[in-house]
Amino acid sequence: MMVAVTSAAQILTFPVCIYYFHQFPLLFLITNIVAVPLSTIILYTEIFLVAFSWIPLVGVYIGKVTSWLVGIMNQFILQVNKLPFAVWDQIPANVLSTWLLYAVVIFIVGWLLNKNSKLLRISLVCLTGFVFVHAVISWKVKSQQKIIVYNVPQHRAIDLVNGSNYQFIGDSILLQDGLLQNFHLKPARIALQLNKRTDSIEGLFKTGGFLQFANTKVVLIDQALSFEAPAEKINADIIIISKSPRVYIKDLAAVFNCSQYVFDASNSLWKIEKWKEDCDKLNLRRHSIPEQGAFVLDVE
Repeated sequence: MMVAVTSAAQILTFPVCIYYFHQFPLLFLITNIVAVPLSTIILYTEIFLVAFSWIPLVGVYIGKVTSWLVGIMNQFILQVNKLPFAVWDQIPANVLSTWLLYAVVIFIVGWLLNKNSKLLRISLVCLTGFVFVHAVISWKVKSQQKIIVYNVPQHRAIDLVNGSNYQFIGDSILLQDGLLQNFHLKPARIALQLNKRTDSIEGLFKTGGFLQFANTKVVLIDQALSFEAPAEKINADIIIISKSPRVYIKDLAAVFNCSQYVFDASNSLWKIEKWKEDCDKLNLRRHSIPEQGAFVLDVE
């Protein structure tokens, strides 16, 4: 009975799980057989905890039991997750592929229940569409070139993308902290099928705070600058400002011929508001990462 319920729940939810988390637990039967009944017990202990929390001694011991049970469940899931092939990871998915996958599941279930061969044929058509969508996505990946400025609070995070390769420019902690990577960076990289980080990406020329990626010129500013207005302005496609430097848009506009400014999430919010006002006065386009989300530019 437990296996049937677990399998039914997993079949119903796996398309949306792939869409949001880009992974599928291959050992879900093992984990759910333990986690489902254990989570039920935990639920009851939490109810008792709320009901008897006003009794100091009883509340303390029920809290300890609840904490112990939660710890056991989490440790079991973590240990299973460490097993080889426990998770099928980095599965790209979009809205269309998710709906097609749900259609495959629904029509196959309908075929199994009603023995209607027409439903089976429809499910095969949907499965063919699912495969075709992924083939198109994979074909597009080979020629993609992008600049992505991520929305990671208090951190600079930029990916330069060429095909399935990417070069990261940003805070070193984002290369070490698994939680920050998994929450802020990994979903986009999986969706774009970026599977190889490199320190030298094709088509990139970088010197100091200036870089040219394909035909796009980018200026990276993360500290105060002192300069005089040149006789001829320096052309730039994007100026990315990070780390709340003491700079003024009017001074930058006097040096750079650039109409697109990007303020990432490592900047103070009050500085971003000031820079936005200055950009509006000078009729310059601006993108605030904390307010508008990640900045993505297709490079040609």
